[in-house]
Amino acid sequence: IFINFWTSWCVYCKLETPDIVQAYKQYGDKVVFLSINVTAQDSMADMEQFVKQYGITWPVALDTKGTVMNEYGIIGFPTSFFVNRQGMIVATNVGAISKENLMAELERISK
Repeated sequence: IFINFWTSWCVYCKLETPDIVQAYKQYGDKVVFLSINVTAQDSMADMEQFVKQYGITWPVALDTKGTVMNEYGIIGFPTSFFVNRQGMIVATNVGAISKENLMAELERISK
């Protein structure tokens, strides 16, 4: 599972999203992708525009109260988690993830 916390106003979220969209095309049949928009710090309209603009086609959950963000200890956006088949978080990335790291971690958890 690839979990990505983001907001529409986050510059680094905008930078990494095209790479995530490309990665989904390659790994979407091997890895579950889940985006979590921290709507508590965003707006529905801006979130919807972001999803449309970047062509996000996998599930986007809405953290309307910031509860999930707090549970995961998010201190900055974007933050990504890579979860292996045993349900263990095996990697975390705070800030924009490089395409190389994204692909390497997706390859690792897809096995």
